[in-house]
Amino acid sequence: MLLLLQANQQQSKPKMSNSFEYLQGSIAEIQHKYEILSDIVTEYGGKVHGSQRDRDPKTGLIDLLVYYEIPLGQRDEVKRKFNDFVLSIITRTISRQLTIFIYSFDILGS
Repeated sequence: MLLLLQANQQQSKPKMSNSFEYLQGSIAEIQHKYEILSDIVTEYGGKVHGSQRDRDPKTGLIDLLVYYEIPLGQRDEVKRKFNDFVLSIITRTISRQLTIFIYSFDILGS
C-alpha cells in the first residue's frame, strides 16, 4: 500500500525546469527585482532555490544570480513576464530622467 502511495505521489509531481536570472543594480533595485521574480516563479508553481551575490568594487553595484525551478514548459512565460517587468522599470526611469532634463533645460534656457 505504501509503495502504491509513493508511486502515485511521484506521478503527480510535474517535471521541473531549472533556470536562473542575473540581477544587477543597487541594493534597493535588486531587492525589488528579486521580490518580483520570486512572486512570478511562485505564481507559476515554482520555487526559488538560492542565489549568489557579488559586489563590483568599481561601481558599488550588486550582482545577484538567482536560481529557480518551474514546471516544464513554463520557463519562457516566466522569463517573458519578468523581462517585461524589468523593461517597464527601465522605461519609467528613462522617462523620469528625460522629464528632469527637459525641466532643467527649460529653467536654464529661460
